[in-house]
Amino acid sequence: MRPAWTLPPIAHLGDGPAGMCFYPGTGLAPRYDGHFFLCDFLGGDEYSQVRSFAVEPEGAGYKVGDAHDFVNEVLCTDVDFGWDGRMYVSDWAGDGWFSDRTGELYAVWDPARAEDVDVRTARNLVEEGTAAQADDLLFQYLAHPDIRIRQRAHLELASRGAKTTPALAAVAGDQGAAQRVRLHALWALGVQARRAAGGTGGAAAAARNAEAEAAIVGLLDDDDVELRRLAARLAGDARIAAAAEGLGSQLTDDDLRVRAQAAIALGKLKHADAIPNLAAMAWENDNQDPFLRHAAVMGLAGMDQPDKVRELAADQFPQTRLVAVLAMRRARDPQLARLLHDPDLRVATEAARAINDLPIPEAMP
Repeated sequence: MRPAWTLPPIAHLGDGPAGMCFYPGTGLAPRYDGHFFLCDFLGGDEYSQVRSFAVEPEGAGYKVGDAHDFVNEVLCTDVDFGWDGRMYVSDWAGDGWFSDRTGELYAVWDPARAEDVDVRTARNLVEEGTAAQADDLLFQYLAHPDIRIRQRAHLELASRGAKTTPALAAVAGDQGAAQRVRLHALWALGVQARRAAGGTGGAAAAARNAEAEAAIVGLLDDDDVELRRLAARLAGDARIAAAAEGLGSQLTDDDLRVRAQAAIALGKLKHADAIPNLAAMAWENDNQDPFLRHAAVMGLAGMDQPDKVRELAADQFPQTRLVAVLAMRRARDPQLARLLHDPDLRVATEAARAINDLPIPEAMP
């Protein structure tokens, strides 16, 4: 049985994973939107390839879909996309595992999209730089098909400080806008909130960007699941104390990925009042979803409340005790020793693993 302190892979895709990249959104057919590309290096070009796959939500994690070979018979070591809409693949060009130092580069492209206007606008923006662009144009770029352009636009808007916050909040909260536009506006608000809070929330309260924080908190109950999930993540990253109530409500969200992000965020906020809710989430999960269990562990570990976690380690339900044991492992808690005698074999085994693996000398006897 897989140790409970590790997360399982979501799929097995290759035997020689090397370089990997994400399709930015321009240059290929719409089928590849949201796809990854993986170099499967197997020591010979006749059986090595660049593979493509997508992921889609499953529980609190993801599953792989549309996995297939994209470029065959290439001894590929890395892959990436240029600003000309082409994929570039580096080839080992050697004899098996030994290089003869004659490596090659291959370009892969779709002739039907060679003159794509979106490719040209992306290239032009990169050449000109985002700093020279007006706010209005940057907001337009939040809808660009190329994720690299959208990211550059939202980072530039975020860097312009509080003067762009009202417009970013309006875009993020506009349920009539495209999802990708709203997400990038929300990312920008998250950047502003983190910077104003000193990165980790340790700066003086007067330095915080209250408007950005309020916009993030307001999206915790948005109708769009991806907006709710991202808002939860950003609220934790920026240590937005006012988000605690909304995050607590998200622990029972219909979407398990939202629950997971909320649990982790509550740990970052050290909102100890949520510990019983995290325990209830773990109990309801009943070890069925390892990603949701992991989120509960991270939430508890982030609280820095060892006594309360030890109380959970004495809970009547083994699934709750297991989450507590895993949180105690992260704290290197010597009290794990008493759980070696737990009636549930999995709980006792995880306690033993923690004591041995880390190790925890005080608990070794």
